[in-house]
Amino acid sequence: MRYRIRSALITITAAMLLGSGAALAASNACKADLNGDLVVNFADLAVLKSVFFQRCSDPGPTCGDGIAQGPAEECDDGNVLDGDGCSSTCKLEPAHQLLATGQAKCWDSGGFTIACPRTVPLCRFVQCAGSGQDGNLQSGTALAYVDNGDGTITDTNTGLMWEKLSANGTIHDYRTPYIWDNAFAVKVATLNGGGGFAGHTDWRLPNLTELESIRNLEDLNPAVSPAFSTGCTQGCAETSCSCTLPGLYWSSSSYADDATNAWDVDFGLGNANTFPKALHHYVRAVRGGL
Repeated sequence: MRYRIRSALITITAAMLLGSGAALAASNACKADLNGDLVVNFADLAVLKSVFFQRCSDPGPTCGDGIAQGPAEECDDGNVLDGDGCSSTCKLEPAHQLLATGQAKCWDSGGFTIACPRTVPLCRFVQCAGSGQDGNLQSGTALAYVDNGDGTITDTNTGLMWEKLSANGTIHDYRTPYIWDNAFAVKVATLNGGGGFAGHTDWRLPNLTELESIRNLEDLNPAVSPAFSTGCTQGCAETSCSCTLPGLYWSSSSYADDATNAWDVDFGLGNANTFPKALHHYVRAVRGGL
């Protein structure tokens, strides 16, 4: 309370020395205009005097003031806009959080599942709960996808829109491999040609981090969530099925130690590798996130 009064007195004094309301506005000292007459003078002291010794109530966290006051505010970036990492309600936006791997099981060093129920007396096996393993903690934002019904899938966490792959011999066919250069010059260029694919002409090859974001380490061959591997039968179109070959998929990221190589993700096992750009690998396009 004393600090607030002292600050107000200092502000008023400084403002009065600066002169007119116009000058005050330029100097930001007009915050001392307590009675709203657009002039800082002794009349404002009367207003200040009227509130002397009155108990001030803390209004609590104010979203948009640039001060994060938890737990009500997870963040506060000084505005009330969405899409910049901190939402209009001062909550961290999912796109700016790390994703979970998808694992929900635990294993011992021998590769055996350790999910013995706590209700079993004298259970000899280590519990998954309390093990600290990925499947126990499941840290990060849970993987979540929406099929848009037009041959695309949106990752609701990252906001990235992914091309669904088909088995009908079109540009979307999951069995067609490309050398790295043709991933851009043929695959992506075809998707962006004419009116574009699914109404968009900004399709591109994902970078390594983006490509790794759709891995699901709970699954294997392919190591993706069901949204990317369901109903894949001969002749199916991208609007009715979703195919992923358990193989190597190109990213747009070159290998810094040898730029004749590029990074890819093996969606059979879920790991990342580098390979010569002259080899034929598979391609799934993405858009958004830039």
